[in-house]
Amino acid sequence: MNAQATSHRHFHDELSELKVALLNMSGEAQAALAAAVEAVLQRDGDKAAHVILGDKEVDHLELEVEETVIRLLATQQPMARDLRFLTAAMRRPAARSAAATTAWTRSTRRCSGSSSPT
Repeated sequence: MNAQATSHRHFHDELSELKVALLNMSGEAQAALAAAVEAVLQRDGDKAAHVILGDKEVDHLELEVEETVIRLLATQQPMARDLRFLTAAMRRPAARSAAATTAWTRSTRRCSGSSSPT
């Protein structure tokens, strides 16, 4: 097998790993959001604090995804569908992270008794 074919296979293996990382991150964010909602409904400050601690894991996964995307863009020069996927992969984690952070912030404020809506 020539070097170009090996490089192409390696690139697609990395894309597959990136898809798995995105799914894992989505699962973590979804679980955290559910826990945040539960904390608000139960007015459980300890549960809200636990959710906030879990935010570090989502942030870590987001950073890994960003680093992988940047490395693939810089080294592989993807085209068409792969380029669109990588571009979308950079945007989705940031949006999920922002939504999750907002939910966690609100749950903490509501569980602590603050009446502020933001």
